[in-house]
Amino acid sequence: MLSVDIVVELVIQFSLEIYFHFIHFICRYLLLYLGYFFKDTSFSIYVKKKTKKLIVSYLLWNIAYGLILKILNNLKIINYGNEFTLYNIFVAPFMTSSNQFHFNAAAWFLISIYFVQMIYFLVNKVNKVMHINTKYILLIFSTICAIISLKLVKEGYNYGIFYLTTRVSFLMPFYCLGQIYKRFEDYDKLNNIAYFIILIFVQAILIQKFTDITYNLNLLTFKHDYIIYMFSSITGIMFWIRIATILEKYIGDNKIVNYIGNNTYTIMMHHMFIFFLINIAFYHLNNFFGLFGNFSIYQFKRSVWYINNNNNPALSIFYCIIAISLPLIIKYFLVDKMLVELKEKLKESKNNNLCK
Repeated sequence: MLSVDIVVELVIQFSLEIYFHFIHFICRYLLLYLGYFFKDTSFSIYVKKKTKKLIVSYLLWNIAYGLILKILNNLKIINYGNEFTLYNIFVAPFMTSSNQFHFNAAAWFLISIYFVQMIYFLVNKVNKVMHINTKYILLIFSTICAIISLKLVKEGYNYGIFYLTTRVSFLMPFYCLGQIYKRFEDYDKLNNIAYFIILIFVQAILIQKFTDITYNLNLLTFKHDYIIYMFSSITGIMFWIRIATILEKYIGDNKIVNYIGNNTYTIMMHHMFIFFLINIAFYHLNNFFGLFGNFSIYQFKRSVWYINNNNNPALSIFYCIIAISLPLIIKYFLVDKMLVELKEKLKESKNNNLCK
């Protein structure tokens, strides 16, 4: 019989998966999602597309946020972040915690996703030539690599290139699982009650045995072996896959939900900067109206992670809603609307000139 404390801990644990450790959960879920929708294509097209979307775009935003951080530090508005150097622009994202310019810290996993996808793509090409079912072989091999990587981290190999190798090996099994889940998805027909009971039971055992099963893949902070995190992650992902399946019956093909789902890159890249802008707004509102008496200027100036919620859940929800919606609204009107219309007008003008 589960005690009340264990039940409460279960709720907290699932909450941690999507709130306190939201980035890490999204990262694992996204890898499984990407693996599920993996499609083979030509080498040049795939590499060009992924490099442009993940590496080039990350580095461009890294430069942009590095400049913004430098300006804000020079104006004495904040006092954190690394120097705007070539190392922090082009090397640090691959060899450190990727927190060099803070505002884009949450996008650290994009580089890891790039290498995971490249490795899987190349292995899949070998599979086509040799006619070997690499999905299961790569899953086993990558899991072994992840186990070894975490052991090395615990022994002190948590610097330089080990940031990249540990992240890639940690995430690779989830990409493989996406393909495997796709094959067996039709067998996922267990009724909801039994399904959730099994997941909660597994989580209960993990929490009872290991107490704290959270970790930080960004900073390479782990308390347990990889298999523990893998089982915990799988149960969390399965939980939300079933929740999404249930909600899909009621939400259907909703344009807003689809737009959010198709633009997670935008959210993850910019939401930390939106937190900063919200804090700026709260700071001035506090000065004029005294609405936020506990606003800490000291913490605001020294940490991008500062959130002025005054232990008020409504303010925390406000931060989340604005941080998700504002980047999407800006992208929708500036990129999806204005730039597309501009390109169409330029194309039309070019065609008209050719006809003359």
